[in-house]
Amino acid sequence: TWAPIEPLTISGSLAYLDAEYTDFEGASCGLGETPDFADGSCDRTGETPSYSPEWQWTLGAEWTQPISNSDLEWRLRADYNWRDDQNLVRVSQDDFGDQDAYGLLNLRAVLAASSGGWAVEAFVNNVTDETYYIAAALQPVGALVSAGGFAGAQGGFGWYGAPRTWGVQITWFPGS
Repeated sequence: TWAPIEPLTISGSLAYLDAEYTDFEGASCGLGETPDFADGSCDRTGETPSYSPEWQWTLGAEWTQPISNSDLEWRLRADYNWRDDQNLVRVSQDDFGDQDAYGLLNLRAVLAASSGGWAVEAFVNNVTDETYYIAAALQPVGALVSAGGFAGAQGGFGWYGAPRTWGVQITWFPGS
C-alpha cells in the first residue's frame, strides 16, 4: 500500500506459485486416459495441481475527498485483479477444464459520513463483462446419455464466474 498524496491510496499484490505434486500415485484418471496402475488409478507426480495459476496480481486505487463544511466524504475506487491460466478440474485436469488467463475490473463510488456511521455506495463489478469459469467437473454419464453411446462419454460442465454486476449498497454502523 502506498499513499503518494493525502487523498490517494494505491494498493497492489503480486503472487507467484510454482506448485507441483511431488508424490501423487493413486490419483483419478481423466476421461480416456490410460491408467498407470492395475487399480485403475493414475500417477500425477510432477504435474501442477488444479486451481494453481502461476501468476496472480491485483492493483487498486482509491481517492478519498472530504466535502467541505460537512461530516461527509466521497470516495472513488478502482480494483483490477488478474489470474494466469489454470486448470479447473480436480485432480485429473482434463483439457476441457483449461481456463485462459483473465482479469476483472471493479469500480465503486461512495458517499459516506466522515465519522464512519453510514455509507451509500454504487458499484459495478466485472465492468468489461469478462466471461470466465470458476470451476469445472467431469460428467461422463451425462455425456453418455446425451451423446447416445460410449463414443460420446467424455463430458464435463463448468460454473461461470459472475458477469457484469452493478448495484447500490447502503451500510449503517450503529453506535458510530
